[in-house]
Amino acid sequence: MCRRRQNRDFSYGSGFYLTDNREEAKNTTAKPALLVFQLNRQEHLTDSEKLNLFNDERRWCEIVTSFWSGVKTARTRKSLAAYDLIEGSVSTMKTNESTGELVFSPKPLSYQMCLISDSCADIFRRTLHSILFFDIC
Repeated sequence: MCRRRQNRDFSYGSGFYLTDNREEAKNTTAKPALLVFQLNRQEHLTDSEKLNLFNDERRWCEIVTSFWSGVKTARTRKSLAAYDLIEGSVSTMKTNESTGELVFSPKPLSYQMCLISDSCADIFRRTLHSILFFDIC
């Protein structure tokens, strides 16, 4: 996981992001590709520590705000250190007109997974079946 971008939803750029939405993926990178994995979650990710943020919007907001602001709190750093991957909604961002502050909210019906640990990324690498590249005009 050496290609990095700064300030994303669940990392400072050190994570590798996956989504199940092709259009979402195409909109976030200059060189989009569809990666197909033959992965059985129960078999391959049994030992992985997972953080699922779909049912905890308060925690999702805390983490996303922390990473996008570039100010990762000690609480966030400590609480995420134990995880191999994080799952949750993609963020939408808008500016509060009265305060000028960025406000984040979960994009409805969206999904993303951020692979944090090298061991988890290696599981996905080993189960990679095929890659399809897209031309963006």
